[in-house]
Amino acid sequence: MKVKTHHMTGTPEFRAYLNAKFRCRLNPNSKHYRNYAARGIEFRFQSFDEFFAEVGLRPTPDHTLDRRVNDGHYEAGNVRWSTRSEQMLNRRPLEEWDSNSQEKVRRASRASIAHARSFH
Repeated sequence: MKVKTHHMTGTPEFRAYLNAKFRCRLNPNSKHYRNYAARGIEFRFQSFDEFFAEVGLRPTPDHTLDRRVNDGHYEAGNVRWSTRSEQMLNRRPLEEWDSNSQEKVRRASRASIAHARSFH
């Protein structure tokens, strides 16, 4: 018996599916654990076909997978393709990030301010 396949292995859509599924694994040693599984965020799609039926093709290379409700699960009705700028408007407050991510944001902010001041 031949197994039916979606023929999308290696596509941006399939990578987004696998990455989201991996982030929600219940492994406390994972670097993603604190931001996903520890917050109770689950991956609820039973198959790639179900996931793809919900999100469809990625509109452009600038789009990545996003959850409409940041504290919600990866599930039907809560996933979409968004640009980086759209995702920046849909995130947790900086105080809730891990300390390493907070420091990266602070350094980037200081660098941007210094760069902007060099033009005045």
